[in-house]
Amino acid sequence: MKRVLIVFTIYFIFTNLTVAQNENWPSKDTPIVIVHGAWGGAHDWRAVENRLNKHGYEVRRVSLTGQGERSHLISYLNDFSTHVKDVVNMIQFEYDEDEKIYLVGHSYGGNVITGVSSQIPEKIQGLVYVDASITTPEMMNGKTYLEKFGFKGEISPNNFLIAPFWPIYEEDPAGYKDVPHQAKTLLFPKTVFSKYEEASRIPGSFILLAGTDWEDGTEFKPSQGYKEAEKRGYYLTVKPWEHNAPRDRPEEFYPVLLHTLGKVK
Repeated sequence: MKRVLIVFTIYFIFTNLTVAQNENWPSKDTPIVIVHGAWGGAHDWRAVENRLNKHGYEVRRVSLTGQGERSHLISYLNDFSTHVKDVVNMIQFEYDEDEKIYLVGHSYGGNVITGVSSQIPEKIQGLVYVDASITTPEMMNGKTYLEKFGFKGEISPNNFLIAPFWPIYEEDPAGYKDVPHQAKTLLFPKTVFSKYEEASRIPGSFILLAGTDWEDGTEFKPSQGYKEAEKRGYYLTVKPWEHNAPRDRPEEFYPVLLHTLGKVK
């Protein structure tokens, strides 16, 4: 009898701890839409999605045109508005008019979700930027972000791809499955951000991945996205992980994502 009581007590404590932990997470009624970064694809977030699904969350991962499993659509004609439209269309076709979603963007995907929220702010419950860039008016109609990626020369049909600093999928199928990024997508036309001011008022969170050398409680170098998120009053968190933590350490990352989504208010 005592053994049964002990087992029951342990189960009761564990169950209550789990519930307490989940109280800090967002409502499961709101779907989560994830946008990957440059060179990558939706596949980079598969392990995170699997874990979110196990906790009852509906998740959609978007592969941007010319990236990931849609790399067969790489084209000189694809630009930033193409990627924004990829996500806007998915949201508008997938969800009813009165449904809202959480929108998550990693790295370059932060620019994309800034563009998306600037077109359909009424559909966005909250934004989460994962070690991402947040497009500001100063970055629009300029080449600053393109130059950051080390692109040389003028964009043309013969010069429009930016290879990563490591082997691409065709060279190393057992590697990260990355593909060249299309240069035009790194130019941010102001016309894409038609409702920018409204979008900037949407609640949000920011996860800064400070690298494995960073120790909690010590100084860190705030990124452009972190600084903009701070200006907007977002919830901010810093983790001692590498830039691709969602792909490389999903078991550690997904509770942090849910926690930061829960802070979007």
